[in-house]
Amino acid sequence: MADAVCSALENSGIRCWIAPRDVLPGKEWGEAIVDAISGSKIMVLIFSSASNRSQQVLREVERAVNKNVIIIPFRIEDVLPTKSMEYFLYSTHWLDALTPEIKKHIASLVDTVKKLMQHEADPDTISRPFTTQAGKGQRKGKKPALYVAIGLMILGLGTFSLITALSNPNQATSLAQPSPSSSTVAMEPSSTPEAPSGSEMPPDAPLTQVEPTDQPLGESSTTPTETPKVVTENTPSAEPESSQAPVQTPEPEPEKAMTQLKVGQVIQFGNYNGKPIKWRVIHINDAGEPLILTSEIVTLKPFDASESGVYNQIGDTTFDNKMPKDQIYTSYTQEDMRAFKGSNDWASSNIREWLNSDERLVKYTTQPPTESAVWYGMNDYDKEKGFLYNFSSEEKALIKPVTHRSIVSVLEKDQAAGGSALYNFKQGSLDDIWYNIEGAYYRSIEDRVFLLSVDEALQYIYDRGELLKCYLTEEAIERDESYWYNDLKNRDGGSFLWWLRTPNANTSCEVCIVSTSGDLIYSDYAVLCGIGVRPACYLAASALDLVGSGTPEDPYIIQSY
Repeated sequence: MADAVCSALENSGIRCWIAPRDVLPGKEWGEAIVDAISGSKIMVLIFSSASNRSQQVLREVERAVNKNVIIIPFRIEDVLPTKSMEYFLYSTHWLDALTPEIKKHIASLVDTVKKLMQHEADPDTISRPFTTQAGKGQRKGKKPALYVAIGLMILGLGTFSLITALSNPNQATSLAQPSPSSSTVAMEPSSTPEAPSGSEMPPDAPLTQVEPTDQPLGESSTTPTETPKVVTENTPSAEPESSQAPVQTPEPEPEKAMTQLKVGQVIQFGNYNGKPIKWRVIHINDAGEPLILTSEIVTLKPFDASESGVYNQIGDTTFDNKMPKDQIYTSYTQEDMRAFKGSNDWASSNIREWLNSDERLVKYTTQPPTESAVWYGMNDYDKEKGFLYNFSSEEKALIKPVTHRSIVSVLEKDQAAGGSALYNFKQGSLDDIWYNIEGAYYRSIEDRVFLLSVDEALQYIYDRGELLKCYLTEEAIERDESYWYNDLKNRDGGSFLWWLRTPNANTSCEVCIVSTSGDLIYSDYAVLCGIGVRPACYLAASALDLVGSGTPEDPYIIQSY
């Protein structure tokens, strides 16, 4: 269907971009897609049950919405959009191709695209409502603009997605159905910096709860909770009538100017090892709450300790370090591997309990990360204060607890809240590791501070055209006992490995890790001691009393709470 639509459009003189045909050899797949959408005027969404379920397609639609690209959903199956898809397409006019007269439907689509391109070429037509009926909203004598391309997206039999996108958008027109009180559906181009999708909801948009994902993922991954109330000074109550002169009500103090955080800005918040922590805003959810991630790796620590209490040892049995890895999981049980190499279960992991603790001595519910239980006794942290210990009470109050979707591994699948299969993680490029993540077994877990999941890292960082490359703080380097950083620092200019919270679910002990170059995710044992930690959390509000410019060199600093 995608090929048929693309062929019809190009036969009508409309230039298309479609993957994989138009992806340049040697170019990253994700980068090509983001560039194509950014340089587009129209995206045609081939809407089927498969594309409706696809997180890849959802992310591409979200990119198009953020870039003010016109989206034309072309429905080829009678299915209702998911809540997440409905959020982006709720006001968009759909074209249905549900009957066998497919050539007629494609012809109607081509006619629609031509009319939209005519709107782009002739702004005068925007003064009249657009309609897809032939002959309406069309000015005679005009031809479609040259050098345009159409956005075309479909999920194939596997995880393969096709996209087409239009080039050089200067101004975009919404394909929304006109409301009875409006004679135009034109959308004015914004002159403000790009904002995340959740912050651009129109006043009359239906409130839609984002589905939790391990994502990210589609992974906003928060469950809305009560927003903290703003406490203001009470104004004096009215005085009863009397013969005395009325008491004068003091003038209210002017409200402080609040700064709205935006994606990409940097904020200084909390302390660790005696140094202020810099965080980067990577997402703002539908409730306007910013997701912040430490700008640097703040420490090197194991994800979890060997559950036996002794690294590589279960009683009198010692792990065979010389055994080829393809034989390990047939020679040892999953329970044995967890005892040898630590647990990849985020819910009970040492790193999760440390990140969420504000106590002087963290109370670990499983084997603590003692010297005997971590990789050759290095970077143990069972006696270290909780990560939040040196945050002020005001700072801790500003952290928003969230419930998010976290994928579980083979030993926890029977406790899953949803999903139908294990997440079949396989090492590969960032564009190849999404297989099976949508239907994977998961649990909903509440955290104040957490590590990003695979899909959150990809959705909020990589899908915006950035690598996941990260560097260490000076304190993290000084306190590292493993010396792994010293061995690897020259490999990719000083950037380093860091943990995600997503497990390699076919194992009981391997966790996903971002490579030093930031362009690869692989998995390794939870007990490894020299992997970086980048905490993340949601703030309860994005409008704060801030000073600074929000740059890495001059981060925002919170003045009051």
